[in-house]
Amino acid sequence: MAKILKQGEIYQYPKGTKVRIKDSVQCHQQYHDGGTLIFQDRKDVDEGEYRVGIQVECGVCFDFHPDMYELVK
Repeated sequence: MAKILKQGEIYQYPKGTKVRIKDSVQCHQQYHDGGTLIFQDRKDVDEGEYRVGIQVECGVCFDFHPDMYELVK
């Protein structure tokens, strides 16, 4: 079960929070299965990336818009 977040709400949660990418987003299944929340400093954000990311078994991705995340309960 996942909790749908309001716009920008993802930034209220600490690094390591269990998250997943919404089913409506087209991406690799690992991101739908879930991982942990991770953040990067503003100075490290590349073009097309966001400050918020998801860490899964195969690595880290900062390409998903903050509104594409759900909390994993």
